Amino acid sequence: MRKHKGYITIIALFLILLVVCLKSDGFKKQIAESTQKQETNIENGTVTIEEIQGKTLGIVTILPPLIAVVIAFVTREVLTSLISGLLSGFFLLSVLDSTGPMKLFRSLCYTFIAACESIIRVVGDFDNAAIILLCFAVGGLVAVINKTGGFKALAEKLIRRIKTAKGAGYIGELLGCLIFFDDYANSLIIGPLMQPLTDRLKVSREKLAFIVDSTAAPVAGMAVISSWVAAEVGIIDEGLKVINQDASAYNLFLGSIPFCFYNIFCLIMMFVITSTGREFGPMLKAERRARNGKPHNKNIDEVENNIMDMEAFQAKEGVKTSFLTALVPIVLMIALSFVGFYINGLNHSIETGELAAGAAFSFTTLRIAVGNADTALVMFIATIAASGIAIIMGKKIRCFTLREGVDVFLEGVKSLMLTVVILILAWAMSDAVKSLGTCYYLVEVLKAGVPYWLIPTLVFITCCAVSFAVGSYGTMFIVMPIVIPIAYSFYGSASFISNQDTYISMCIASVLAGSIFGDHCSPITDTTILSSIGSGCNNMDHVKTQIPYAVMSAIVAVVCGTIPAAFGVSPIISILCGIAACFVIMRVIGKKV
Repeated sequence: MRKHKGYITIIALFLILLVVCLKSDGFKKQIAESTQKQETNIENGTVTIEEIQGKTLGIVTILPPLIAVVIAFVTREVLTSLISGLLSGFFLLSVLDSTGPMKLFRSLCYTFIAACESIIRVVGDFDNAAIILLCFAVGGLVAVINKTGGFKALAEKLIRRIKTAKGAGYIGELLGCLIFFDDYANSLIIGPLMQPLTDRLKVSREKLAFIVDSTAAPVAGMAVISSWVAAEVGIIDEGLKVINQDASAYNLFLGSIPFCFYNIFCLIMMFVITSTGREFGPMLKAERRARNGKPHNKNIDEVENNIMDMEAFQAKEGVKTSFLTALVPIVLMIALSFVGFYINGLNHSIETGELAAGAAFSFTTLRIAVGNADTALVMFIATIAASGIAIIMGKKIRCFTLREGVDVFLEGVKSLMLTVVILILAWAMSDAVKSLGTCYYLVEVLKAGVPYWLIPTLVFITCCAVSFAVGSYGTMFIVMPIVIPIAYSFYGSASFISNQDTYISMCIASVLAGSIFGDHCSPITDTTILSSIGSGCNNMDHVKTQIPYAVMSAIVAVVCGTIPAAFGVSPIISILCGIAACFVIMRVIGKKV
């Protein structure tokens, strides 16, 4: 019955979109007029056709991501939702370009062609291709380690010291914070590593996915040495260039860290939940199910919903397993990744002139190098090396032959095929949403006559909405160059803020934090998908159980963080108030599992 309702919803939404598009002649005329007026500015690079479309089409631009999200929640099928969002986005674009009596037929043909072109384009992108290969490699590594019995042996080793669900939560959170240098590394390492332990201690897969997701982007987004730094500093610098400001982008980034309230309260909320042993919402139901011996929601179709079945790669009977077959490859992977980040990033930094040849090792050199590294490429190389070591160790304990080890690796690669398809569709849909100029419409709404003290909060909320559709990186790259000029124009009204850079840093932090919030709550963004896959959890189960906690953290971030900070309240006071608020919330609405 659920699926029937879902398909009815899909048809209804597409009919609404069709009616809107067929009535869009006025929109096309407005866009044509606006484009004609702005031709000079487009040529000069001061505006783009996407910006014109976003401002002219207005609220219509949010239909594709809205359709995708609604369908995901109704049908629980991420593939269906992404395909619907992708096709509706390009259908809307095609109607704007089609004319004549065969408009609908032309639009349908263009939609299919444009969607295929977008998929090829995103797959052909170097960074995306590296991430695809990384996912495949991690799937193979996890399968090999599991086949040697390494994860199970490591869980048995840990369980001697960690004997409670609370202890498992703490160790997962600690490991998540330690792998601060990359969110993908966090999602793809912590989940498989912790899964046998949390299953044994009757912690739900949904809770594990929540821990993984909450320590991935929030930590990497604030770390001064991470794969995010170069992108964050670079896009802040782009915003400064728009208004010809000669300020330090890196100093502004450092100044924004204390104001990344959502990231901070997301981590605090996670530790408060673990320490109090209380849950609320769908997570409470999942945890009670787990305590009754069902950590994994077996009612969900694993293949259809993209869960990597760890049980399919169990060690043979009679094989003497060792925790070292898990620990050695993973430690090697992390070590090689970090060394690779430095070497690869150093070479890139020297090529671009950011660092001089032969630059001495220092914190600044390390920060710049890691920030400029091709993280997915380096991690792919490290993962392949770790997989080779895992296969050799598996052969040594006579778990399999070298040929069988390679076959297990390839089976692990195949198990993540659906994950990769979902990532590709998510990237392609993001491409369509960007082409529509959705973010420019939302930012235009933001600028509509609001007081200065609301700007950081409204920037945060806007980025929450944008990142729900295009992910955290896409939001930062699109919104940051628009927000920084807005922040500078509003600073004169900020009478409570004595330092201009402080107000700018608040607005920058709102972009960074809002980007991560939407990424947490959306079922169609890459970090959410990878966190659920790594934890062996159904994607929609992860989203539904995490959203209440993410929303609560966002509310605390606004009430205790962004609004008081805009009036000059110290972020230290805001964080202390937020900690108290998190404990009060859990005592009032949380229930013992």
